[in-house]
Amino acid sequence: MVRVVYFASASEAAETKSDEFELGSGDGGRPPVLSDVLSHVEALHSKLGTVIRTSLISINNEYCAGEHSQTPVCDADEVAIIPPVSGG
Repeated sequence: MVRVVYFASASEAAETKSDEFELGSGDGGRPPVLSDVLSHVEALHSKLGTVIRTSLISINNEYCAGEHSQTPVCDADEVAIIPPVSGG
């Protein structure tokens, strides 16, 4: 199972703090990658699309830098969606 954790406005858009789901294979039977996970959660929670595009993404507490859509994701991984925050 992959666990997706939502923070701040991502949690508000998803109306939950986390989701867990089984990963199938990606397009063409390839192993699943981060873009597959993000597409899945966006399909579950339509309001997340805009939030995801402006968020930092981490897998197992390590930030994914730059173009991260093809980063492999395995069962038992935790993906976090961390939107920008402001405050003083």
